[in-house]
Amino acid sequence: MALKSVVDKFCFNGVLDDTDPDVRNLLVILENVLMHRCKQKGPSSWFSDEVTSYWPCIVASCSKVRRSCVPIVTGMGGRHLTGLAMGRIFLQMALMERRLSEYLSELVGPESTDLLRKAYEPEAFLLKDEGAALPHMCLGLNAIDFSFCPKGENLDYQYIPCIDFTPYLDFTPCAQAELDDEHEQAVLSGAAMPSTPTEDSPDENWRAKFQALYVKYRELGQQKSYAEDMLTLKQARIEKLEFDLAAMQGDSETTKALHGKEINQLQLVVAELQAELYDSELNILYDCPMRAVFFYYGLF
Repeated sequence: MALKSVVDKFCFNGVLDDTDPDVRNLLVILENVLMHRCKQKGPSSWFSDEVTSYWPCIVASCSKVRRSCVPIVTGMGGRHLTGLAMGRIFLQMALMERRLSEYLSELVGPESTDLLRKAYEPEAFLLKDEGAALPHMCLGLNAIDFSFCPKGENLDYQYIPCIDFTPYLDFTPCAQAELDDEHEQAVLSGAAMPSTPTEDSPDENWRAKFQALYVKYRELGQQKSYAEDMLTLKQARIEKLEFDLAAMQGDSETTKALHGKEINQLQLVVAELQAELYDSELNILYDCPMRAVFFYYGLF
């Protein structure tokens, strides 16, 4: 519902910022999801005011993303900001870049499983199947224009805000959203789309046809955006796998060459040891008098 309310507001209001209550609630929800069952660094104390955050996991996993904003956030934070403040700056930067789903895909990906198990409790949201579906849920945010002014001093408060469920208790979608829902239900059920006008005037008929075409175009646009985003993610993963494969092939060639050199060196050492053993046997034979006598009479 939070995602739907933000998408509906963007469709009619354009660029969204942190002055909008739905946007603020969305940021709080994302922070609560990322902080769910996060392990504490040490025993809690009455005198400790810093809360353990998810920022170290973001740095470890999302820094590998191409053109990542993590170094920028780290440079903005410096040493005087806590992990919570830098995590909040990261969320705002990721939303403005329209790449939050890409960062979340890297965070909950299979390569980060060991990292998440060390940083979170076993029952954490990110370690469940719902956590793996989080990037796909946030994929629609890539089509929204966000505008934030991330200042660390304003975001460096040491508590996790509570989610405000009040707007969702009486959630009334806009007229266009209701029309979209009716169209989706009609498509899924195979029935015709219900017409909104009550009179059969030409203007109302043309309006209904326009609304139907608009909904169809918007649905196709959303599907196209989703397919393009998925294609971008797949291409990025393929490029990363190709790079890792080339690096592994180079490492295997280097290791093979080193093993060949070591084998040649060991063969030389074995030959030298055999030669020394033969020489030592000859020296023992000539140094012992009795063996020398036997050797002499044996020859003659």
